[in-house]
Amino acid sequence: PRDTTNTFYQINDLSACTSYLITVTSVYDNEQFQAFTSATTDLTVPLPPQNCELSKITKTTMDVQWTDTVRECRITDHLISWSWDVLWSDEQGSNETFSNSNTIKLTNFKPYTNVTVNVAAGSSAGYGAPTTCWNVTLQDVPGAPVITSIEY
Repeated sequence: PRDTTNTFYQINDLSACTSYLITVTSVYDNEQFQAFTSATTDLTVPLPPQNCELSKITKTTMDVQWTDTVRECRITDHLISWSWDVLWSDEQGSNETFSNSNTIKLTNFKPYTNVTVNVAAGSSAGYGAPTTCWNVTLQDVPGAPVITSIEY
């Protein structure tokens, strides 16, 4: 509780990313009038993750790992989006998902596909800028040649 005769008051030493309920009581002719408000400090989107790495790459899958930037506000989840381009055909696509951890397995690629992954950390203020990484799935063993014509 603080007493003031001003119509404003600055509250110092609040914790970051914390919700506060504030009660203001005014006194007029010995009668009290109360007003309530709530506020949350420092609601900003998280910084991009520090890194993004692709590992355990096979012909059809790869694992994505990342490290979040340290901050006072809690990261609630991550938005992972990826696009792919099959290098031996015209097939392309994209997808996205959410994760509460710092790793995820991406699946169902065709062999020899270029995959680009974006990872963005989220908080109650939204998602920050992403960190990007990319790699190519392993190639498949070539099959028998296809004979299209024979000339003597």
